Amino acid sequence: MKRIAKLSILATTLLIILTPVFTLLVWFNWNELFGNKRPLEALHSLYELELKGDEISAMKNINNDTEFLVEGDDPTPFFTLLEEHGYSIIKGKSLLVQKGNSLYPVTINKFQTHYSVINVSKEVSLDIIGK
Repeated sequence: MKRIAKLSILATTLLIILTPVFTLLVWFNWNELFGNKRPLEALHSLYELELKGDEISAMKNINNDTEFLVEGDDPTPFFTLLEEHGYSIIKGKSLLVQKGNSLYPVTINKFQTHYSVINVSKEVSLDIIGK
C-alpha cells in the first residue's frame, strides 16, 4: 500500500512540474510549431479532408484570412471550385485568377508533408464561401 501511495505522489508531483514546463515550451515556440495557422482550425480541416473525404477544406489563419487546404501538391479541386464560381485561371510568371476585369493573386504553400495551403484575396474567398 505504501508503494502505491509513493507512486501516486510521484506521479502527481511530476504532473504538477511538467505541465507548466510543457505549456511554456509551446508558448515560446508557437510560431515554429504552428506558423500562422490556428491549430484547431487546421485539425478540423484535416478531419474534413481525411475522414469526411472532402477534396478541399477552408480554414482561417491567425489574421482571419481564409485559406484553402487540399491534399497533396495538386490544386485541381480548388481550380475546379474557382471555375464553378466564374473565375478563370491565368498562369504566367505568377498564378492569377480573373473574374471580369479584376485579377487576384494565388499563392500555394506546403502544409505539413502531404497538404498544400492555397491563399487568395479576401474578395475571392468570400465569393467562394458565400458569405
